[in-house]
Amino acid sequence: FILLYSGLWTMIEIPRLYFGYIGNAKERVPKLASFLLVTLFPQLPMVCYLSFLQEHTFPFDAALGLIMLSFLACELLFGCYTIRNLM
Repeated sequence: FILLYSGLWTMIEIPRLYFGYIGNAKERVPKLASFLLVTLFPQLPMVCYLSFLQEHTFPFDAALGLIMLSFLACELLFGCYTIRNLM
């Protein structure tokens, strides 16, 4: 089950980073909106599951999960702010 989530995460992360990079570099609102949607839907639940909801977790998993969640929250806040400024 963990292997499935890790593979899915890897497949989602590459387009997510592409949308964020192209949307930011070329100031394209649809690419930035795609980045935010992919960040919000698949990434956030995956981080929550892998960090806190697994059967066997270590304290290290929870600590890194909180750091990852804080980075995702910052990405969402700055992304929304950027989209508002571009429109």
